[in-house]
Amino acid sequence: MPNRKTQPSKQEFVAAVERSFDYLVRDYGFRREPVPPGERDVWIAYDNDKSRARVVIEGTDWGLNTRVAIGRSYNQFENFDLSDLIAMRGSGGHDAPDRGTVKSGSTQLEQVRYYADVLRSIGEDILRGNFDVFPDLAARVHARQVKFKKRNTLT
Repeated sequence: MPNRKTQPSKQEFVAAVERSFDYLVRDYGFRREPVPPGERDVWIAYDNDKSRARVVIEGTDWGLNTRVAIGRSYNQFENFDLSDLIAMRGSGGHDAPDRGTVKSGSTQLEQVRYYADVLRSIGEDILRGNFDVFPDLAARVHARQVKFKKRNTLT
């Protein structure tokens, strides 16, 4: 799909997520929550009552980029970034699209497809309710927070 100078509409984003992540419902028994109203901060959540897994796909940067979060659907959602899992496990052979910029146009819809393919390739254990990797993901998040705090602390 060529870069576009305009960002996708909310309806285009939702349709792309539904197409790309349809396997969550079909193959893993997830259910899609209703999409919140409003045009800003578009996100689509999928929950699985049996595996207790939750996947949230967010449109970010005013339609330029996509973020996918994973966690458990009970207690407090961990909100781990799929990019951290990719950093740990690789992308399963999928090539990442560029980040969208105002100058080059959005690649948000390409990112949706990429993240859907990667999650299916490297996150099947999580989709089935095996959260053994979550302590390692939490450690990555904590290390990033410490590094950020250290870098942004005045001495």
